[in-house]
Amino acid sequence: MLGIDIDKDAVAAANENLELNDVRNVTIKQGDLTEGLDYKADIVVANLLTNLVIRLTADVRKHLNDGGIYIMSGILISQEEKVLEMLRANGFKCLEIAEQGEWCGIAAQLKK
Repeated sequence: MLGIDIDKDAVAAANENLELNDVRNVTIKQGDLTEGLDYKADIVVANLLTNLVIRLTADVRKHLNDGGIYIMSGILISQEEKVLEMLRANGFKCLEIAEQGEWCGIAAQLKK
């Protein structure tokens, strides 16, 4: 399992939690999804604000295996349709939407 965060403090906290909980076979790296990372995943999980979800969707697609799942949260319900349009334009189908207050999370699958 690979975890990536652009924030060095988040990476340090994640690594500390892995050690405290004796979790193995997980690598946490500081990085940017859009550059310098060469991998394919079955699942990508992102907790980002709507504008970043929209901006990074094409990059997520490049890193997902066919049929892979993209789970995202941090999306305002008022901007949900924009995200769904971007997902469809990049070859994803929506699997589920969960709403809480003014926020939502979306699970989508990259079409095979």
